[in-house]
Amino acid sequence: MSIETKNAPEINHRRQQALKLIEEWIEQEEERFVKSKNENSPTGLIEKCNTLFEKPSDARDTTLKNTKQK
Repeated sequence: MSIETKNAPEINHRRQQALKLIEEWIEQEEERFVKSKNENSPTGLIEKCNTLFEKPSDARDTTLKNTKQK
């Protein structure tokens, strides 16, 4: 029996532990990023920017309705 085969269960266990720690770290970093993003940006700025880049389909429809009514 080779050393790698003999230690396979321990190696797999360590890999699983490492993956679990990495996943926890990623979750913490994501939470930290969202928190810092919310703290550092003015309230509603992202929403305001999103509305600027939305398609103007609603505005155009309103304009067309107004011209038809006249």
